[in-house]
Amino acid sequence: GTFNGTNSCTHTEDIGISCSRNAHIFFKLVNGPNGDSLNEGRVQIYAYANIITRWTWHDVCADEWDLSDADAVCLNLGYPYAVVASKGSQYGTHINGTTFRIFTWEFDLHCGATDVIPSECSFSNSTTCSQGTAGILCSTERRIDGSLRLADGGSKRYGGRLEYSIFSQWVTLCYNGWNITDAQVACRQMGFDSVISLYKTARTLAYSISLGELSCNGSEQSLQYCPGTNISLCSDSEHVGIICSTKPIAIRLMDGPNLANEGRVEVYDNDQWYGLCAYNWDTHGADVVCRQLGYSYAIIANRNHYGSSGRTSNFSFNCTGQERSTADCSTTVGTSDSCLRGTAGVVCSSSPLENGALRLAFYVLRYGGRLEYYFNGQWGTVCDSNWDYVDAKVACKKMGFLNAEYYKLYSPSGSSSQPIWVNNVECTGNEMHLTDCSGTFGGTSSCTHTEDIGISCSRNGKEIICI
Repeated sequence: GTFNGTNSCTHTEDIGISCSRNAHIFFKLVNGPNGDSLNEGRVQIYAYANIITRWTWHDVCADEWDLSDADAVCLNLGYPYAVVASKGSQYGTHINGTTFRIFTWEFDLHCGATDVIPSECSFSNSTTCSQGTAGILCSTERRIDGSLRLADGGSKRYGGRLEYSIFSQWVTLCYNGWNITDAQVACRQMGFDSVISLYKTARTLAYSISLGELSCNGSEQSLQYCPGTNISLCSDSEHVGIICSTKPIAIRLMDGPNLANEGRVEVYDNDQWYGLCAYNWDTHGADVVCRQLGYSYAIIANRNHYGSSGRTSNFSFNCTGQERSTADCSTTVGTSDSCLRGTAGVVCSSSPLENGALRLAFYVLRYGGRLEYYFNGQWGTVCDSNWDYVDAKVACKKMGFLNAEYYKLYSPSGSSSQPIWVNNVECTGNEMHLTDCSGTFGGTSSCTHTEDIGISCSRNGKEIICI
């Protein structure tokens, strides 16, 4: 150049520049889940459009948008890599502004955060943009072997082909052996709350691996903690695709008898409500469903008593009963046609889970099963010594029903590990709680589990005495 010398320029050609102390001013993310999120949202670039609008913020066209672009933007913003690069209007659109296209071949994916600057990217004014605007979710955790991301999800906000980082390279995962429980753990590892869908997708990367005989139980924080993980190369044509959600699995109760705490259990999946498959359905899963809905515990877990939603889920929950929500339970995957036990139903309790609480375990009838008594943090059974209809009526009223139906109902015996908490009950019929009756509560008993009592209750005010 020419410095400190004469030249042929005029002052109409004097240059002006704008400086900044912020190295990341050229990119920003807007309309994330909590407003202008730092690591998630619609990508905007600060660029010169024309002589009228001059320098301003513009959306980025998603037509050629992929994880290579997203990685560079995340690095520029100070994040290690991109988890998702989405298209469409997932984060809204900026109507009053030119949309820019980013050319992927200009990006150097091996640069560190301080090396990736806007001048390394090539931009052009895009007159057509058929796939909407670019969205992004950047990882706040550094990339290591075992890191995960979602590729080629298109308009899916949190979905795509699952890719696994190994030896600083991204590879796809062979689908064989995967189930919804493994997908739940993968979503949790990436920072999501639950999995919406597991599906098969085509292979596009040079290498694919298998993680072996994964046996995730659904509570692990990442795939590396699942039993059976054994990495090997694979050549399958079908690979893992998943869709995650930032919300716990949505649950609701439908078609109960005008009561909010009772009904058919439905789960929200793929933008539709499904009746929950009742395979493996028991009081453990029902407790978790009730807890997720804001109730204390389940009085009974029943099946097929609240009509049909027209659709049945292709998975069921396997819960221990201690989970805070169904998102923490493992799942069994099948098909809706194989769910021969129908749809799950439940009656939840609003009363606190405390000594003296009652429930009906091992469902036999809609409101019938083995009577169990809660004491010192454990459910135990009730012995049938001196048991009659009046005792059953008091127990049913304690659980929120109006009357007893069967006061001695066959039901499977309790586990040998369960205590027999109650014996020799004698009620007058005026008591509000079973513990107001005479008898032995929370102590040892000479009864055996062959004497465990089962009862059936009724919401009908008319007394029905069945033996």
